[in-house]
Amino acid sequence: MNKVTKTTDKKTEVATLDVSMFTPAAGEVTGFENINSADDVAIPFLRVLSQLSGQCNKASNGYMQGAEPGMIYQTIDKKLYDGEEGVDVIPCGYKREFVEWDANQQGKLIKVHGADIDLGQTSRDANYVLRMANGNTLKETTRHYVMILDKEEGVKKALITMAGTSIKQAKAWNSMMDGIRLQGKDGPITPAMYSHIYTLKTAPQSNSKGTWFGWDIHKKEIVKDAAIYAEAKAFAQAVGRDDVKIVEENEEQQAPVSSAYTA
Repeated sequence: MNKVTKTTDKKTEVATLDVSMFTPAAGEVTGFENINSADDVAIPFLRVLSQLSGQCNKASNGYMQGAEPGMIYQTIDKKLYDGEEGVDVIPCGYKREFVEWDANQQGKLIKVHGADIDLGQTSRDANYVLRMANGNTLKETTRHYVMILDKEEGVKKALITMAGTSIKQAKAWNSMMDGIRLQGKDGPITPAMYSHIYTLKTAPQSNSKGTWFGWDIHKKEIVKDAAIYAEAKAFAQAVGRDDVKIVEENEEQQAPVSSAYTA
């Protein structure tokens, strides 16, 4: 039985929901027959909100009441997570790419290049921005494919992209995962990436250009639920086969945002 929480003015009541009526019988039409998970289901992004994020700006169409810099935002369900409490995830795959943005139309995505792109024809401008011969900017970007372990909504697939000043957090996370050793029957082993749960929090960061919130990643524990482990493994295999389709979004202005902003 699943539990549903009902909130009233006087008290919080916990009721029991019988889900047996929602369980499809063998061969029963569910409505999902023509949905291909790779092509028809969007993978949400997990993002750290900044002072410039639309969710924090009352004048923006994307404004969300209660959104503040440092919160974590899930883009499909438009859900906010407290940055200090964090959100638990299982990493299931990683890619390093170079994203090309239009030099004339700020924020317009042109193309996603693989890590094997020839950088011989690129150069750094006065602001140390990597530019292609056509003038477009090229931003090194890492992608961590994860499964969110949401306390209320269960397991959800998601994508975390890191670029610019966040690249060091991506590399540190990779090193953390690669450094795990478990004792196998024939000696120490390096388990699969999806063997452990990590808590993603946010923390203030700064450099000479300003102060912003970035990822703060902590290893939590080994995965103990066999069903969740199997789902994470299947997701990792899909990422490895390039079966996971991503709906690219236009570039959002990232930190550092302003030397005047402090957490």
